Amino acid sequence: MLRVVILCAMGMSSSVIVNAVRKSAAARDMEIDIHCQPSLNFKDQDFNAVDVVLLAPQIRGQAADIREYLKGYSVAIGEIGMYEYALAKGDVVLDNILKLAEQKQG
Repeated sequence: MLRVVILCAMGMSSSVIVNAVRKSAAARDMEIDIHCQPSLNFKDQDFNAVDVVLLAPQIRGQAADIREYLKGYSVAIGEIGMYEYALAKGDVVLDNILKLAEQKQG
């Protein structure tokens, strides 16, 4: 099972993306553990059990700091595009997650 964390500003609008990805995964008979967390305290979080971290569009200003911090973990990092985020494109985000997870393993 893939374990995914979406880092976002407050976790409110990202919950829509989480639900869209879960729905897309269920339609593909895939299991996925996905949730969102505020990026404010990302250094206090444990990413050891995480496969993929996605950055929501509203925290792009923190992206460099987050990427630098996550170098200490074996985790794939990606960003959710503004279009996919705004329209809750669960299939597109799930495809991105799968590609990132494959790159991590390969």
